[in-house]
Amino acid sequence: MRSFLAFTATLGLGVLAALIWLAPVWNFADLFRQFWAPLTLASILAAITVVIFGRKRQRWGAPLLAALIAAPGIPETLTPVLDIPVTPASGTPFTVATHNAWGRNATVEAAADLLTDTNADIIALQETWGNAWGLPTLLEENYPNQAACDRYAVALVTRFEIVDSGCLDWWWWITREGAEDTPFFHAPPAAWATIRLLDGREITVASVHLTWPDPLRHQNEQREGLALMLEAFPQDRLIVMGDFNSAAPSRALARIEDDLGLRRITHALSTWPSESMWAGYAGRTVTIPTMMAGIDHILVGRDFEDRAVERLPDSGSDHRPILARLTLMMDPNAD
Repeated sequence: MRSFLAFTATLGLGVLAALIWLAPVWNFADLFRQFWAPLTLASILAAITVVIFGRKRQRWGAPLLAALIAAPGIPETLTPVLDIPVTPASGTPFTVATHNAWGRNATVEAAADLLTDTNADIIALQETWGNAWGLPTLLEENYPNQAACDRYAVALVTRFEIVDSGCLDWWWWITREGAEDTPFFHAPPAAWATIRLLDGREITVASVHLTWPDPLRHQNEQREGLALMLEAFPQDRLIVMGDFNSAAPSRALARIEDDLGLRRITHALSTWPSESMWAGYAGRTVTIPTMMAGIDHILVGRDFEDRAVERLPDSGSDHRPILARLTLMMDPNAD
């Protein structure tokens, strides 16, 4: 019986390893990379079981398969560890945060207090519907300048001056110079704002909420539409934050980064599902962190340097908030 269980575990590890490595060419397989962390943990436990209970010929295969499953996510895991501290950039420091507030949030007032206590200068919000509908209003005293797209439940709130703002609609017509037709494309719910920092320089920030990666073609359409629309803004001073519904080391997230052409600064930070999700669905809050996937991200243009990125405590949402301390670097050619 023990030998049969060891064989079954090894077979399961082999199937999972194949799926993990087929991700770049098969969208279905890429779904398994979205949950790389818990699958890697399970594969390690399975490999240990095979080593203990399996036959001699089975004992070498399971650890090798577990290593194959773990390999794609190792660079992501090591990135925060291997970051070498650099001399702080000369520029304007400020703080941003992003949070999917979740319509089932039963403690939206506590979420507002948590976000306010971060002292962030700019906050991107998603899923401000249902119980979380009033979250921008609760933040208004400390963040009087707001760019909200109520019909899409996304918003940006800030202490700084908003120069211009708008919504990136679900469906857009775009006219290309010299083209006979106007292409029709799909875009995710998003709010954008051009914001003037305290030194007078302007940046553009977007709060976005992409759909689930299953079926991936829907997310692909949104990814391509988002990248096309964001081309209208200065790329070096662009920040895109929100719920991307994609976790490393998936190819879906890599394609988002490639299309946007921005640098992702959120590494090895699992944000979903937070503890409060279980209260929303089962009526009972668990006492230990349950995050399995990092699907909330911050991407920045090359004029920004990140000084610190951290995951915040549970807020009553099924997502954890993310906070980042950034610097808009000085232009060395400026007078």
